[in-house]
Amino acid sequence: MKFWKENYPFVLFGWFLWWAAATMIRWWGAGVWQMGSWAVALVYVGTIPFTYGLLVLLQRWGRIPHHLLIQRLVVVTFSYALLDGVALMAFTDWYHHSKELALYGAAWIIWSTGWALLLAYGMAARQA
Repeated sequence: MKFWKENYPFVLFGWFLWWAAATMIRWWGAGVWQMGSWAVALVYVGTIPFTYGLLVLLQRWGRIPHHLLIQRLVVVTFSYALLDGVALMAFTDWYHHSKELALYGAAWIIWSTGWALLLAYGMAARQA
């Protein structure tokens, strides 16, 4: 019970981030999520500073001390990635009616999760 009480806002934040990313995948559609599109490169590169900004926001919003940043982010990314996996397997149309585009978008979600963990690790180490 203590775990849920301390972490439910971060679970909800992860769910919100997944919803926002899934919505962007659906809206952008074939204009972005196709092999050879220059827009894919822009989205991937733009994810890095955007993710850093979200981490700063998360740390301030959640009043997270630097030594707990990784722990809280693991909760956020777990809920984010869990929804990504469930949606990709069972509800692919939430991303896009084209399975190929849905896979490209889901790969972006996984990629951004990796960046979030790496950036948070660096932020925590720098602030220690």
